[in-house]
Amino acid sequence: MAADPSASWIELTGFKLDCLVGIQETEQKLVQPLEVDLRLQLPLDGAARTGDLRQSVNYAAVSCRVAFVAQHGQWGLLESLAGALCTVLLLERGCYRAEVVVRKPAALKDLATPAVKIARCRPNKEVGISGVADDSDVVEEVRSVSPGVSLDVLAETPSGAVYRLRLAPGARWSLPTEVAAQVIGGRVLSREPIDGDGDDDVESATTQISPGGVLPRGANAVLHAPGASGATLLLVGQQKLGASGVGGGASTAALIALGSNVGDRSANICAALDLMRKRCGEVIAVSQLYVTAPQHVEDQPDFFNAACELRTILPPALLLRELKAIERELGRATPKNGERWGPRAIDLDIALYGSQEVDEMTLEGDLVIPHRLMRQRTFVLAPLCDIAPTTRHPTTGRTLKSEFVVLCANEAANGPKATVDARLPQRVFPVRPNLFWPLGRRTYVMGVLNLTPDSFSDGGRGLDTNVEEAVVAAGRMVRAGVDVLDLGAESTRPGAERVTEHEEMQRLIPVITAIRGASGDAAEWGKSVVISVDTTRASVADAAITAGADLINDISGGTFDDTMIDTAARLKVPIILMHTRGSPATMRSLAMYEGDEVCGVVCDELFACVANAHTSGLPPWRLVADPGLGFAKTPEQSLRLLQELPRFVSRLVRAPHAIGGSGGGGGGCCASLVGASRKGFVGQVLQQPNPLERQWGNAATVCAAVIGGADIVRVHEVDEMRQVALMSDAIHRGYFVGGSGGPTAPS
Repeated sequence: MAADPSASWIELTGFKLDCLVGIQETEQKLVQPLEVDLRLQLPLDGAARTGDLRQSVNYAAVSCRVAFVAQHGQWGLLESLAGALCTVLLLERGCYRAEVVVRKPAALKDLATPAVKIARCRPNKEVGISGVADDSDVVEEVRSVSPGVSLDVLAETPSGAVYRLRLAPGARWSLPTEVAAQVIGGRVLSREPIDGDGDDDVESATTQISPGGVLPRGANAVLHAPGASGATLLLVGQQKLGASGVGGGASTAALIALGSNVGDRSANICAALDLMRKRCGEVIAVSQLYVTAPQHVEDQPDFFNAACELRTILPPALLLRELKAIERELGRATPKNGERWGPRAIDLDIALYGSQEVDEMTLEGDLVIPHRLMRQRTFVLAPLCDIAPTTRHPTTGRTLKSEFVVLCANEAANGPKATVDARLPQRVFPVRPNLFWPLGRRTYVMGVLNLTPDSFSDGGRGLDTNVEEAVVAAGRMVRAGVDVLDLGAESTRPGAERVTEHEEMQRLIPVITAIRGASGDAAEWGKSVVISVDTTRASVADAAITAGADLINDISGGTFDDTMIDTAARLKVPIILMHTRGSPATMRSLAMYEGDEVCGVVCDELFACVANAHTSGLPPWRLVADPGLGFAKTPEQSLRLLQELPRFVSRLVRAPHAIGGSGGGGGGCCASLVGASRKGFVGQVLQQPNPLERQWGNAATVCAAVIGGADIVRVHEVDEMRQVALMSDAIHRGYFVGGSGGPTAPS
């Protein structure tokens, strides 16, 4: 080919990049440093003659694209990487020849070629010189994915692939989780997929990505090209994309341990889970939340610990890199003076990666899988047993549950029971950022405060219109030892008709505001008492939380208002999900259960609500399950649910670990609640039509709830039922405050 007098060579040398490259297993797990030199031959006279810089080379854009392709793929050979980079360079306007040199300055001994040089040119030089956007001689294949969406194959190898995605104006496309994307032309709007989404709300629900912007693997994004000229993106993955735009590569189940002891600990862990969903893959299971005393460095706050199962296509080294980036983004400081075990906002460790054993040095430090210390840490094994009890440790061959039992037995052999119990993980319910409830030992009392004129047992007291009297009533409950006030402004008695949203707000919000802003004797408890809002409307819940409430109690399980679950997730507050059918006006006619299998059907139907909450991003520790006694149940069915409460708790919360701590399990909720106080089935058993005269029956239901494993009881007579719960806890759970002033388990 004759030299073109108008063409010039542009050189960009000495790029330093970190990549996964190599065909050996060791290389495929280790991020390695590379040096890259680039040369492009293209005409520059157009920019010189016209002064139009768009006809020149944007060095920053070229560098950004090269780094994106190299660092987001996994390349079996240096030749494959160099060839892919050559093809990307040939896409530059007017470029008709490209040369790439890739070197491994610290090549793994006996495993890698130290350097490779690849040169490529267009078969038709004139196409490149003219700058016409015709890349048919560069693109290996064009795949039509969907109307307005096409995929240009730039390079496909067994371990890495590069594509150019072209979106026509107005076209949309769901980005596969196994690829990363970089915008190289036009304007792209990215949003998380929303079912039933229409065109009208795209602008308000999306994030604009400009040229050079990157969406990492696992972003779960829907791309939209709103401009008149469409948009163009580079896609890089570790597997091939078919005609549908979806790859066929297998994912791996990784078990990730999470911890935090700085700031809002539960919120930190939730934020890490959200970022893992966006960057690392699909979070398919989340454990309960535990509190654990610090180890190694004991002079620091207690830790919250959890675990999750992550389905990911990222190899271990890249997964570690993403997890460390998440730690830094959430505020984890770099350890000083080599102190690894100090306070930290978030700690993310790969405990297991499938059945693989890994021992490598990466840019983020040593990567050892299975985690070196997991078998010595109850705070890691306890949450792992929630989500993967039968998974086997690759080294020992024992299940994680067996490892946990062995470790707890060893702990028990090394000290008094009280000391050992203090070291074991304790399942918790984080009620708000500065307050959590340990679960499994004592029963918490929720006091009912109805702000209605027509509730079945205590309506008509004027609390719906007299804010001052409502605050006084709340104060009586607080002095009686209530753990949480449950404020409701709409009657849910059988046959009740709905009130308007405005009326519910008018009754409820002023009382919450008055409690939080109380003065005098009420000032201290008014700010500290936990408040639950009993409502089925998302708008009311939102206003109540804004006014000062801490959690939501929805007797419909989130089914009356399909935005309730998303509202709780957005507000980052706990929500109680109760089982019911129909509405208060119709539920009596719906108390029919297939095969008379009440408990099983209730569990199935409520678990569907729980699964919906998980999909919205609510972790188990923000969910409480309530079987809904008296709601779409006959008296006999409510009594049977109380009899079978252990089964309900086992299904929705899961049974405690057999040894050590107060483990939860893989059930969808962290706690269970029973509300039988003054209900009709209690009156029928006692033959007592007056709800105010059912105290002894209420006491019996509290005993049954404690025996059955409930964590919270919802009552009207706080003083009396609190005493019943205390005695029941002492008898059935071995928990009481001894004479020495601490929780004591009788020998």
